[in-house]
Amino acid sequence: IYDDGTTASGFPFETDSRIWSDPSILDMDGEKIIFAGSYDGTFYAINGDGSLRFSISVGYGIVTSPSFTTINDIPYIFFGSKDGYVYAVDTDGNSLSGWPIYVGGWINSSIAFSDLDNDQVVEIVVANNTGKISCYNIDGTLYPHFPINYTFGFISSITINDVDMDGDLEILAGNTNSLVVIDVKESTISDNSNYWYTFRGNNRRPGYLTIETDLEIEGCTDPEASNYDPAATVDDGNCEYDSDGDGVIDSEDSDPNNPFQCSDLDGDTCDDCSTGTFNPSDDGYDYDGDGQCDDGDCDDDNDGCQECWDYCP
Repeated sequence: IYDDGTTASGFPFETDSRIWSDPSILDMDGEKIIFAGSYDGTFYAINGDGSLRFSISVGYGIVTSPSFTTINDIPYIFFGSKDGYVYAVDTDGNSLSGWPIYVGGWINSSIAFSDLDNDQVVEIVVANNTGKISCYNIDGTLYPHFPINYTFGFISSITINDVDMDGDLEILAGNTNSLVVIDVKESTISDNSNYWYTFRGNNRRPGYLTIETDLEIEGCTDPEASNYDPAATVDDGNCEYDSDGDGVIDSEDSDPNNPFQCSDLDGDTCDDCSTGTFNPSDDGYDYDGDGQCDDGDCDDDNDGCQECWDYCP
């Protein structure tokens, strides 16, 4: 719904069950994608025009608000489920390598991220309703000293910040009995604002992340070239062409403008493109079927005498 009260074209989008958590929105190079999980265990990605981008069925209720992080400049969406797993997918629904991860219990708390050890690589923090706080590396392995188990289950989302301003980060989470604070004793950045470090991203709770990928992929960008790469965004200056359409690129063609002349790789004196297409095994008439064209075959009738000096043709 727009701020003037009108409904956007393509909406409302109907799910198969109730949505229990706040949706999150990813703005990727101006393309907006809405992510939300439903109580029947379906995770939805909805395009800005109201069409379904993808859906994932996990079988159990999803009550966490989706969280975002980038790994190698690629955005990933994390969410937990009542099946005890944490899922990580890209914007097309493909799983991150090493995920999903089984944590156990119900995951009611949204996932939080930060760089706990200042290695410029994000860590993933998860809490569940059995009282366990877990921290993972991006490959799905556990971060040192985790998991940490408590008596009471966690029902609130996690916050990661340097609350005591001592140069390392603290992990805060509320359970059914108290507020738990874990002091991570590793020096790291004090500014945590570049990460989705709390419920819905930051203290303003926007649930919105803007990403400009602008990934440069080098390759041949000319559709007319033989080695055209549709995924390339920057031309690398190495486009190759086949001007005469004989199947041999110009740089390797003895006559780039003549489809019946290109090379003689098999050395039989017949041009490999004598038929108009590169084919050394069919580059001229072969009377005796020995694989060598008659023009270069000194015994083209296979009578055992060399025609070059054949006195018994």
